Amino acid sequence: MIEKISLPTISGLMLPQSIKIVRLFVECNNWAEVKAKAVETNVMQIDKLASSSRYISYIIKNLKNLTLEEIQFFDGAGIEDQRTLLWIAFCRTFPIVGLFASEVVHQKFLSYEKTLSFSDWNEFLSRKANEDDSIDNIGKETRKKAKSVIFTNLHQAGFLSSSNELKAADISEDAKKIIGKDIVFLPILSI
Repeated sequence: MIEKISLPTISGLMLPQSIKIVRLFVECNNWAEVKAKAVETNVMQIDKLASSSRYISYIIKNLKNLTLEEIQFFDGAGIEDQRTLLWIAFCRTFPIVGLFASEVVHQKFLSYEKTLSFSDWNEFLSRKANEDDSIDNIGKETRKKAKSVIFTNLHQAGFLSSSNELKAADISEDAKKIIGKDIVFLPILSI
């Protein structure tokens, strides 16, 4: 059972902005200060302050789910490892996404089923609804938006091709060690 069902509604891993926000955090080690500086310097490059603040809050919410060691690693890592860490943070922020990643994405990859479809998400949610009644309370539009966000993020992480074929996570051995048990969130054969 998942403690609190929360589905993502903001799309994208936002890698360039996340890199800037991580660098701010490495400098000051204080998320409140990071948010203030990110808004002040318009990290999102958006004219509307409310929208910028909302996206920055979302990025910080995800990044807070990385350990200090992972954040420090992210700061100097290559792009593949950075995208992977953002996916890991996303899965930790939204536990239902983490379950989908481990129970569907990872398992399909292990069994050499290379195609991931929207119906895989729908079937997963139906199975989970049998275990947790609160899933039935999630509206149709929220489910649809979450599905879109999850697939967009899988594409941006480099784990899904344009034809929805699963692609192996291409990460360094150092990243594998730092990620630890959450490597099950990835399409990867060797753990």
